Amino acid sequence: MSGVDELRRAAKLLRERATGATPGPWEGYARLPVVLAPREEWDLGEGRQRIAHMCMPYREERKWANAAYITLMHPPVALALADWLDDEAARGLGRPDNVAAYAVARAVLREAGE
Repeated sequence: MSGVDELRRAAKLLRERATGATPGPWEGYARLPVVLAPREEWDLGEGRQRIAHMCMPYREERKWANAAYITLMHPPVALALADWLDDEAARGLGRPDNVAAYAVARAVLREAGE
């Protein structure tokens, strides 16, 4: 697989996951380590819940950091990363000119098991 293909596959995967998730931006909650969906998504009549994710790892100190990080990386951030990867693919023509873009693409693809 060429570098350009790698960038484009990662961008496509980011877009798929971001558009499949609850739209952002997400919010944190001061009392619990949770990620909240935007207020307009809170409609219990349609079965939606405002809590998009609750962090409950085995280490107490990590759950707050995990919730803060997930909140920061809401779907619009992933969509912006996807645009950046596509731009680099169009500009790079397969050359590893932007080491950071290739590192992001490889991390995204590795985490997805691709």
